[in-house]
Amino acid sequence: MTATRGAQTATSGVSDDVIPNAGPPNAKGSLAVKANSTFNTTFKDYSSYCNYTTAKSTTAGAGAVHSIQAYPTNATTSSATIPTMTSDSSVTCSGTTTRTIAGNALPDHRSSEFFTNGLSGYTSSPNFSGNPNSIGAKAVSKTVPYSGSQKGTYTQGANGYSTTACYDYTQTVGSTPKAASNCTYVSYPAYLNNSVKVEPGTAETYASQTGVKTSYKVVGKNLYQDVGLDPSNAHNQPTMNSGSILMWGYYHYHGIPEGYVTRLGKGNSTMTLVGFAVDGYPIYARYGYTNRTSATGGVKIMKSNYRLRTAQELTKAGYKDRPSTALAPYGTFEQDWVFDANSGGDLDACNGRWGVTPESSTTPVYHYFMTDSYPFVQRCVFGNLLANTWANDNAQN
Repeated sequence: MTATRGAQTATSGVSDDVIPNAGPPNAKGSLAVKANSTFNTTFKDYSSYCNYTTAKSTTAGAGAVHSIQAYPTNATTSSATIPTMTSDSSVTCSGTTTRTIAGNALPDHRSSEFFTNGLSGYTSSPNFSGNPNSIGAKAVSKTVPYSGSQKGTYTQGANGYSTTACYDYTQTVGSTPKAASNCTYVSYPAYLNNSVKVEPGTAETYASQTGVKTSYKVVGKNLYQDVGLDPSNAHNQPTMNSGSILMWGYYHYHGIPEGYVTRLGKGNSTMTLVGFAVDGYPIYARYGYTNRTSATGGVKIMKSNYRLRTAQELTKAGYKDRPSTALAPYGTFEQDWVFDANSGGDLDACNGRWGVTPESSTTPVYHYFMTDSYPFVQRCVFGNLLANTWANDNAQN
């Protein structure tokens, strides 16, 4: 692990803020794609998303056409062809029982153009520096409940959200953090309406060399440790072998999908629905109503209620062998963060709250947010999951 920028507290920023350790989100025209001007008028409530079809390349701009690195079945052959594919996704419903997001996992905006100084030799198409993995397509079909129903007792509190922490990294069930009875820790909280996966965690870890040899997990955004993200806070999975066939990396988000939000064309004046969580509740990007019970008071940037632990709190939590801050500033690891309902944020431990939304302007509903501040994308859900859920199933993702 290399040294990173100095320690800082993760705070919310507006859409055109510089992404720390990366650059402005609209660099290289990554967000300069044609907005979907029909989005505001076509989808008025959640049932309308049962016939959602993402815009094709003619609407979304050139960024929706991707070069797919395809190698022959003989993996020893170095020659390759690079066909192009267009992003494609849809949302359908089975009555009022389930909602299914389907597509080819390709984003409907420019992707994989990286700011960071990545591995040498990967500075041109289709790899680009910072992430030496070519984008790949795959068939996606993910089903979630049509309407969310909360798993147990959920106390809204005065600000519309539960003040109880959901999960604790110091206690695990297998390799998964132990969660409270009314929520579920999830490795894969959603596939957005454009069929691209949301993945909070990363593969980057630091294994301590003393004590119990704790595995410290690097957070999935370029705030403290460069994990090679593009302007939409996303990158491609590593290339891998499947028998004699080379499989190419699938694109996934670790933070707010800036390109997707821009293409939807709602701007900074209202809330933007980007998908549905694995428990069926809707997910919005960055902005929520200032007055959660009224759609008439404008919007503000939603901030989570996670804050950095102090050194004393880390020790008390059992993390006595954390690497030095010179190597990894506070905030680098998942274990550095703790949910604190008194930290001045707007959301519960799963980045959600009760309130009205553009799709439910008079009746408060429970909904989640993707935020600029940690956890960026949620790591838990408060709703019931389908029996055969894919929320923590690596084989299905």
